[in-house]
Amino acid sequence: MEDSASTIMEDSRVRLPALRTMADGVRYVFQPGQKEVRLGRDATAPIRIDDPRVSRDHLRLRAYASASTTHARLNLRVKDLSRHGTSLNDAPLAPKETWIDTKPTDVLRIGLATLAVEEASLSFCVSGVSDEAMLGTLAANFQTLGAAVQSNIDTHTTHLIMSSMRITHKFLCALSYGCAIVSPAWVEAAAEATRTGAPLPPIDAPGCEPVANSSSMASVNHTIRFERRRLLAGRRFCLLPGPG
Repeated sequence: MEDSASTIMEDSRVRLPALRTMADGVRYVFQPGQKEVRLGRDATAPIRIDDPRVSRDHLRLRAYASASTTHARLNLRVKDLSRHGTSLNDAPLAPKETWIDTKPTDVLRIGLATLAVEEASLSFCVSGVSDEAMLGTLAANFQTLGAAVQSNIDTHTTHLIMSSMRITHKFLCALSYGCAIVSPAWVEAAAEATRTGAPLPPIDAPGCEPVANSSSMASVNHTIRFERRRLLAGRRFCLLPGPG
């Protein structure tokens, strides 16, 4: 009975599509409503593969939910734009420039690179939320979503939850890891979607983004940009106290 209950709990977890580059083990998690992501050899590609057999703009990727996919099982969709070709499970990906549905355990091969399609369970980190009632509501919603809760951000964190945007260590880590930054309202909307069988809300839906508490924060681009992993890799952050 324990194994059966454990399986039910595991199956009830909301999951997001992910792509892992097998050479370095880096995992990219795709969010509902996230814009399509470029993969290629170009230096500005969010997911870059430095291989002459890879086109500059080789693949486009995005999360999707089809008629046969529940809200809890968003999948990854890919589109080949290359001259060099892509294989999916050792078969050519065709036709060109058409969105192709993938599923977890699928394997993409691009040039010499191998990429595994995976699923990522939700893993949340909370920053700057001190209201006890809100924390209690978040805890209940975490349970509905089957989400893990972390005290610090790492490569497994899928969302940083903030009521208002502030430059903190967690905020900078979220930017560098390509982690979604959302408000408690997104967690509430996601939990309600899970209860009713509706699609997960986009991470940039109205009211689902943290409020900018200053004019300087309003100009900060906190959208997911996977290329930040390369730009910030190996760097150390030092937060200095502000005036006063």
